[in-house]
Amino acid sequence: MSDCRTRFIPNALLCGSGGVGTPAHFGCELLRLRGNAYMPGFGSESWWGAFAPAGTPAPLVRRLGVVIAGIVPEPQSRERFAALGIEPLGLSPAELAAWVRSELATYGKIVKDVGIAGQ
Repeated sequence: MSDCRTRFIPNALLCGSGGVGTPAHFGCELLRLRGNAYMPGFGSESWWGAFAPAGTPAPLVRRLGVVIAGIVPEPQSRERFAALGIEPLGLSPAELAAWVRSELATYGKIVKDVGIAGQ
């Protein structure tokens, strides 16, 4: 079992006591999941993606996707991701686009429902 106190916070002055998601996403089985205790049905995770400007030719987007997909599973990349507590999903450009649309719909509704105005 990994221990987030030594893995992510070496001096052990601070340690997470809970989170929303799964222990695997945190790289620390010691964290208790708290999402359902405080906000039933709520979940939130950080995510990253590689993006190109609108209008980038589809063959170039596909090529970038292939190159990135080849880098992610390399041992050096996996070790670095693990050291940072990151679990790469390796989505295709189409899958990432669908994920972004889903996230925009989810958080766009929250912004609208609570009345947050653009600045």
